[in-house]
Amino acid sequence: MKKQISEEKIIQLSQQYLDQSIEHIDASISSRLKISRQRLLQKKPINSAFQRRVGLVLASALLLVMFWQMTPRESAITTNEFLLVEEMMRSEENQDIVNDLEFYLWLDHQVKQGELV
Repeated sequence: MKKQISEEKIIQLSQQYLDQSIEHIDASISSRLKISRQRLLQKKPINSAFQRRVGLVLASALLLVMFWQMTPRESAITTNEFLLVEEMMRSEENQDIVNDLEFYLWLDHQVKQGELV
């Protein structure tokens, strides 16, 4: 409870100090502040149609990124390929193929990319 009272007292003292400082402000500063205030009041507000267009573009971009992130990624090896590799590893006849597995995966990738015919 004392903390709230002290915060309220600080706010009240701050307001009093700022009010008093405005009363004793230099005339040149006061005139510059009034001129700046008038300039800001005379400025045209930003076109609301422009704001809507910008908002629409940003929302569309955000949705596009979200949907792009949700698309499944192509894994390096599919389940069927994994099962095939596992079967080959168990077979002693195909041990040479297993030893060269990286080469065959690279070769398959090259064929899929169309770099090899």
